[in-house]
Amino acid sequence: MQWWFVGAAALAGSFIAIQAAANSALRDSLGSPWYAAFFSITGTMACAILFLVCIRPPLPTTSMLRDGAWWNWIGGPLGA
Repeated sequence: MQWWFVGAAALAGSFIAIQAAANSALRDSLGSPWYAAFFSITGTMACAILFLVCIRPPLPTTSMLRDGAWWNWIGGPLGA
């Protein structure tokens, strides 16, 4: 077993707690949970776009997008 996976998993788990505290502080400073959610999601999208620009994966084809099961697409709205 590669032990660094255990450390990476523990670090990723700690980020969940940090994210909750950061989002709560953002809500308090903005005075609105709606704006806090908006800016949090905007930051997530900016990081995702930067990551995709850096690694340059091939774009999915329309058949790849069309042939997936319907439930493949509910992760985003459920995560928001």
